[in-house]
Formats: sequence, structure tokens, C-alpha cells
Amino acid sequence: MAVRSDDLSSFPFFAGIEAKTLKAITKAGHEETIKGGRALVKQDDPAQALFFVLSGRLMVARRTVADTGEDQPRGDDDTPLSDDIVIGYIG
Repeated sequence: MAVRSDDLSSFPFFAGIEAKTLKAITKAGHEETIKGGRALVKQDDPAQALFFVLSGRLMVARRTVADTGEDQPRGDDDTPLSDDIVIGYIG
């Protein structure tokens, strides 16, 4: 499914972009529903797209090596996540 111009215009990143340009950007965009718990991207992977959340909530976590030397996730574990998350992406 394609991303709509009104979806993009609600994000500050796209504020001030002319309607004609925004419409051209939406042609390169896609919309997808993903299941909660799925990793959308992983730390240190090269960027493949610009993602934005259209509905639902995502958790951002990063992995760090603690004093124990173990690879441990760091993030907001108290954030309620959605079962289904609708994302838009360009790329």
C-alpha cells in the first residue's frame, strides 16, 4: 500500500515541503503492517530506508557491553507496545 501525502505532512520532518514535492515523495513510499515483537532494524545494520510510525508504538533498544562483558539490551522496557504497528517507509 502506498503512503499518503497527509500521512507524511503530519511529521515535522516533512513540514514545509511543497505539496507537489510531497506527492512525488509518496510515490516512493510504502505502508506495511508488522506484528509486535518483530525487529524492524538491528543495531549496526546499514540504513535501507527511512521509517516512520503511522499507528502503534515501537520500542527502540540498543545493545551495550556492561561491566560483565555480556551483550545486554538497553531500552524502555516499560513502554507498552502495540500488537500491530503500521509503518511507512521510503527506500
